[in-house]
Amino acid sequence: MYLLETGLVLVVAPWSTFWERNLLAEIAPLFGAVVRLDAVRGAVSGVGVVNLYAGFWELGIWLATIGRCGGVARCRPTDAERGAVSGGAQGAELRGEDTRSWTPGR
Repeated sequence: MYLLETGLVLVVAPWSTFWERNLLAEIAPLFGAVVRLDAVRGAVSGVGVVNLYAGFWELGIWLATIGRCGGVARCRPTDAERGAVSGGAQGAELRGEDTRSWTPGR
């Protein structure tokens, strides 16, 4: 959601009156002149479009995951599915360690 909100603000804000009446732009005339250039506004809007794209991509992945699992609560593994790990060989398997005893030549 953050990417969608940020993208929307960055796409709209440079073309609004808020951008024109910015206190920082009024205090520093050179900065204000640069900020008011159409190229700078377009660049900021371009970053907003990238954020929107990433936000929609992330939303699509999230919706696909929810659809595959059948709901948010069902996407979380139960304790039985996780296999209550108390350490030892089970924990080593989860870490990808080889727990077999050493043999000569190994």
